[in-house]
Amino acid sequence: ALRVGYGFSPLFTLYGGVSGARVDGDRTGEYEWSAGEVGARFSFNRGRALRPYLDVALRGVEASADDADFKIRGGALAVGGGVAYFLSPTVALDAALHLGGGRADEVQLGRVSLDVSDDDLEFGEARLSVGVTAYPFR
Repeated sequence: ALRVGYGFSPLFTLYGGVSGARVDGDRTGEYEWSAGEVGARFSFNRGRALRPYLDVALRGVEASADDADFKIRGGALAVGGGVAYFLSPTVALDAALHLGGGRADEVQLGRVSLDVSDDDLEFGEARLSVGVTAYPFR
């Protein structure tokens, strides 16, 4: 995953990001999961080394199976929280949990694409992330 954002204040940041994964499930087989998102982060404990935060994001997602030339696309809302531990003013260790849910609205098989509105194509996702966050322009 990769995110780029702009902090309008020490408490509020807008960001955009992309993420992807390859999933190998017993029932679902192998498929690719990718997403793009636009979100907002609300930070707390300003000025301290340990800073908890809340995130809210709108996500566009796609699941695709290469062996069947099959894709499902849709949108989701994700909310999450985490904590950043600042090692310096510009570098922080970051850990977060995000939960999201949405619904697929397009199915593509080969060159045929169909818009769908079936409630059976709802999905949920949970993401646990651990990493390093850089603030190069602080």
